[in-house]
Amino acid sequence: MNISVIIPTVASLARRRSLLAAIQSLIDQAGGPILPIVVANGDHSDLDLLEELRRDPRIRFVRLEEGNLLRAVTAGRLSVDTEFFGVLDDDDLYLRNSAAVRLAAFRDDPRSDVVVTNGFHRTGDGDIQLIDDITSMGSDPALTILTSQWFPTAAAGLFRTSTIDADFFSEVPLCAQWTYVGLRAALMLRIKFVNICTFVVDMTTPGSMSKSYDYIQGQPGAIKQLMRLNVPSHVRRLLKRKYRAALHELSSKALSKRKLREAWRAHLASLTSLHGIRYVGYTRHLVFGAFGDRA
Repeated sequence: MNISVIIPTVASLARRRSLLAAIQSLIDQAGGPILPIVVANGDHSDLDLLEELRRDPRIRFVRLEEGNLLRAVTAGRLSVDTEFFGVLDDDDLYLRNSAAVRLAAFRDDPRSDVVVTNGFHRTGDGDIQLIDDITSMGSDPALTILTSQWFPTAAAGLFRTSTIDADFFSEVPLCAQWTYVGLRAALMLRIKFVNICTFVVDMTTPGSMSKSYDYIQGQPGAIKQLMRLNVPSHVRRLLKRKYRAALHELSSKALSKRKLREAWRAHLASLTSLHGIRYVGYTRHLVFGAFGDRA
């Protein structure tokens, strides 16, 4: 096999069906099977499922007691011994053409470190292609990762193992993980974009982190971490605008939850530069919210 794919998973009973489907999507590749490296992490795993995974001869199984996505990805990377590797969320899928398309792209451009392909969002209304023409993202990948999000999930990319070591994932923030990975790749690596859909991102999974209040709380810090990268000035300007917008979103969400102290703190932070002027008018909502609480 030329490709390994790391699947970090809590391995809970609720995720069993999607996890097994993700594994099967790697086994069923038209160009031959991919080796799944399943990293079960955390203390919420289903014991029967863990035993099922241990006994599955088609996969390489790794167990971590700590529940930590990034350490699970790092542990998986340390287990890779193939020429290329990828990462797949346990509720996403590779399409049957994925391995063939990506290997062909590496053969066409042997200098590439990463191949990024198009994919589908799976919604309640059907599958929607992520980007009309992903090859256009190559004109300025560091900017377009922030405007068009060409790396929305781990499934979007396949990496050359000799180029990307385990440390590549060591500083990834808890929120916006794959935006960070995509931006870092855009700054450091040679990316080959291929406008063929090779994966499916399931947006219907209940309890998705990206829909949670914790995720919204973590967004400003994640964007600050993106700004610590050595990005061009035009990208830094966009990140600053996104940082103020994330603070405003946090304030609005906190207000809706009657968390007034957090709402005020985030709002005042959003006003500390020219990018925050647009949020001045929102102050009256916080004032009304404070009076409402006193009443």
